[in-house]
Formats: sequence, structure tokens, C-alpha cells
Amino acid sequence: RAALARALGGRRFDLVLLGDVLIRAGTSWRPRVTEPVLADRALADARRRLEQALSAGRPVREVLVDLGRALRALPRRRIGSGDFVRVRLTGQFFASTTDGDGGYRLVRWLEERGARVEPPAVAEWLSYLAWQAASDDDSEPARRRHGARLGAALAARYRTYARAAGAEPAGLPDMEVL
Repeated sequence: RAALARALGGRRFDLVLLGDVLIRAGTSWRPRVTEPVLADRALADARRRLEQALSAGRPVREVLVDLGRALRALPRRRIGSGDFVRVRLTGQFFASTTDGDGGYRLVRWLEERGARVEPPAVAEWLSYLAWQAASDDDSEPARRRHGARLGAALAARYRTYARAAGAEPAGLPDMEVL
């Protein structure tokens, strides 16, 4: 387990995954609730508590579970079949992964018009890099094994965090399918 933590970069790696999960939780819940500001408050509280937990070296799962409960408890909008138009952001990295002024309020603008926005997760890119290393037939076997282990560990940790927080999708895409 310690070797796996070192391979994943320890807490720095968690910061990337937690950032992705918080963004996904926000973009998957804000369009569903009657008052998106309440979802924003729950996310802000979770960010504050995550910062405290990470600074103190405490586990973060409880904070994510509380966030998921808070988001599920919010009053939901009633829309036809409950389906939303899914919008996948691509393009300039900073604008597509940043919510707010840095992204020209693009995510909020789309959500206000009924879209369920899926900004790209940094973890997806890391998963792709691990898959590339694992799939490279010209690489040494040790590099391929390391890439495969890293990709599996990344997917498992992301899935654990995303499910706890109620973020959707709760997993990373399968690179073989893509």
C-alpha cells in the first residue's frame, strides 16, 4: 500500500482527484436542484472541510459522504422526463476545466439553460497516459506493468471519491473503449 501511495504521488495525487470530483459533483447536481446556490454552498463547505482534513492528514471520505448526503437532500427541479442535454466541454484546457470567471462562466451559462455539463477531468488525462504506458508494445514489460497498476489505482480511487460525493459519472472512461 505504501508503494502504491508513492506511485500515485501521495496527497498531491489526491488533490487532483478531489478537485475533479468536486467539479463533477457541482456540474451533475446544480442543474437538478431548484436553487443551485444551495449546491454551491454545500460544495464550498466541502472544499473548506477537505482543506482542513488534508492539512491535518485525516481521511477525506467522511467529508465526501457528507457532501453526497447534502446534495441528495436538496429540493430537485421537476423537468419532463428528468433528462438533461449533456454537454461535454472540449478545447482550451483552462476555460474548459474552470468554473467561474476563468472559464468565462461557460459552465454556469449552459447550466442556466438546462444543460448537464461535463467538463473534462484531469484524472481522465492521467488515466489515458497510464493506459498509453500499459499498451505500448515497444516498452519494457516493467513499464507496461507499472502503467497498468497506475491506471487501475487511479480508476479505483477516483471511483471511490466520486461515488462518496454523489458525482456523476462516478467512474473514468474505459480507455480500451475510447
